[in-house]
Amino acid sequence: MQITARDATEDDLTRIAGLYKTFADEQAALRPLWHEAEGLGNTVEDALAGLISDGAVTVGAIGNAVVGFLITGERALVDGDDRVGLIRYIYTEPDARGVGVADEMFKHGVGELKDRGISAFDATVSPGHREAKNFYEAHGFSARRITMHSEDTAVE
Repeated sequence: MQITARDATEDDLTRIAGLYKTFADEQAALRPLWHEAEGLGNTVEDALAGLISDGAVTVGAIGNAVVGFLITGERALVDGDDRVGLIRYIYTEPDARGVGVADEMFKHGVGELKDRGISAFDATVSPGHREAKNFYEAHGFSARRITMHSEDTAVE
């Protein structure tokens, strides 16, 4: 079984959009406002096409079958010129988990950010998503912030 990761191309757009829908539904089950707060919005294919064009999307494959995607980004720190690499999303189909696809995508995506001089990274994990938390901890990440949310907070 050959596991690979590579930059996504326009030819991958339809497949990534399908994977993204499943990923987004999985995230929304954990955090009901995920689509509105952290998703790609209503123009998913347009957003993905732009991200692919920017070189921010990695796909993971088993053989020739694309079974996952990773989307990266970066942001400036408050002071100075330093930047933080962002792992915006990482997703592998459930039947393809546990065999190293996410590891290959992670190495590829983070490697490209490191090639641009980035040495610090952030990733977001939904509460209750133990598998994702374990994945990031295995790659040296630790929690530095927890974001709390309320739909209706009574102030008395």
